[in-house]
Amino acid sequence: MKEFAYVIEDIQEIFPAIYEVLSEQKAMQARRSFVAVYGRAASEKLMAKIRRAVQQRMPQACVVGAVAMQSIVDGRLTEDGVAVSFTLYESSDAAAWLYDFDAMDPAEAGRTFAEVLASEDDVRAIEFISTDDRFGIGAFFDELAAVPDDVAVFGGIAENGTEAMPTIFAGDAACSHGVLAIAFSGLDLHVSVNSSFGWKPLGRVMTITRMKDPFTVQSIDNRPAVEIYQTYLGLAMDEDILTEMLTFPLFLHRNGIALARLPQTSERDGSLHFAGDFFEGERVQIAYGDPQEILDTADRLQVGMAAFHPQAMYFVSCVARSLLLATDTEKELVMSRYAPSAGFYAYSEFLRRGGEFMTANMTLVTIGMREGEKSDAPVKLPERISHVDARTNIMRHLVNFVQQVIGELEDANERYRRLARHDLLTGLLNRGTTDETLDAMVDEAEEDAAPLSVLMMDIDDFKGINDTCGHAAGDQALRLVARVLQGEVRDGFDVAGRMGGDEFLVILYRTEEREARFIADRIRKHIESLSPLPGGRKMTTSIGTAALLRGDTAQDLYKRADEALYAAKQSGKNAVATARRKS
Repeated sequence: MKEFAYVIEDIQEIFPAIYEVLSEQKAMQARRSFVAVYGRAASEKLMAKIRRAVQQRMPQACVVGAVAMQSIVDGRLTEDGVAVSFTLYESSDAAAWLYDFDAMDPAEAGRTFAEVLASEDDVRAIEFISTDDRFGIGAFFDELAAVPDDVAVFGGIAENGTEAMPTIFAGDAACSHGVLAIAFSGLDLHVSVNSSFGWKPLGRVMTITRMKDPFTVQSIDNRPAVEIYQTYLGLAMDEDILTEMLTFPLFLHRNGIALARLPQTSERDGSLHFAGDFFEGERVQIAYGDPQEILDTADRLQVGMAAFHPQAMYFVSCVARSLLLATDTEKELVMSRYAPSAGFYAYSEFLRRGGEFMTANMTLVTIGMREGEKSDAPVKLPERISHVDARTNIMRHLVNFVQQVIGELEDANERYRRLARHDLLTGLLNRGTTDETLDAMVDEAEEDAAPLSVLMMDIDDFKGINDTCGHAAGDQALRLVARVLQGEVRDGFDVAGRMGGDEFLVILYRTEEREARFIADRIRKHIESLSPLPGGRKMTTSIGTAALLRGDTAQDLYKRADEALYAAKQSGKNAVATARRKS
């Protein structure tokens, strides 16, 4: 495999490039040639001429391309010219299919491509280049679940086109709204796809509470989405929103990887439209783009690429990265030193993790390809360059300070939340929380037609313990009962709470009346067996049990358990009684 990459600024420059590639193709007896063309919208006419020239002189080549804001050639950004890369394969192959969403439903296109893939042999990687139609590409990807996990996936969203200016093409076909799919295949083909991020979460965790569509968030933590940026960053939502948001997208985890979502526009109702999708209920944070970390992460990626020994490299990077890094942008493309490279800057990048196709923002995706085994030649990594400067170092310290303060506040809030729900002395749920839980569990049991039982209990002669042994002994008795209940209930299923004084309530999830009585008697015996209180006094309890009956409310169940407890007391204490069933 060999790759040749050029920046073409005049149509006359393409011809010597083609002849150089054809000469090498003949010398190495290449089986297939793959040509990728990327340029800005302003270069559309030049791109069309280049396509025609390549197709006329290399009719067997797989020729594809897209309109993109910026292109990459051998680690350098190109804005004025057209990036053209030629890849020659000795034993591998590349084939392309273009699906026009104006002519074919995206889901139908996805099913069609899935059928095509099923007939292709030894596919090792697939590149997808789409126009900015996120709903369409989502429906397309939904049909590709059967793509084997060992097939590498990469790509991104190029620019939207018009009827007069299509923006993606394969061979003679072109379209303005759709997806270009390129399959790379071969028994001897090896592909390495990795991604670099570099944004860090900043601030508290929030929840997406309302969506207008998968890309438009109406509310976060039940507040208009725009308020999050206005409150925490003091940013106004105006026509400069993209520039303002570059450093602060929303951060989330999905399928074990960090993703960012960049706000693009705001709406009058406070909604924000993002360059990537969300799910209602998803947890997010504002993220901070740290240039030093972004470049350090790219350096670490370089080590893996060097070890892979690529013969050709491709990049798909987010436009926002180049806007944020500015003059430092080419520093994260230094791994192109290991092989000729080409690529483009996208509005969103495509990844696959855990079998799911995902749209990412702010990500650099690096693709290495080679035919055959790794070269034996040693690879010398360049000397490590520090990306620290005064500006980024100060920002890093400030971000660390903010994160530490937020962590301390979250810990304090968690303690306060626990205090609000739990009894201070015993650690069990307090009465208010226990009542709320009983209401919810009764509703759930009624809906599922499932059994539910409760135990109402108190300590026999508790006043006498306080009067004879002292209040410290009384408190110890309450803690001992709580400890027994915590050991007897099933964690995550049953609930134990202190209702006040020496009275406790246990809610037994999916438990029949007979089993509830058995559990109550076991608790009674356990408490009776505990070490005596001061003065040799033993502690006993009385317990009433009640099972949920059809039509019961939580109050009905509570009342019948209380009546059963009274019956246990009347029977001589240290006893268990079961509530009578309705006549």
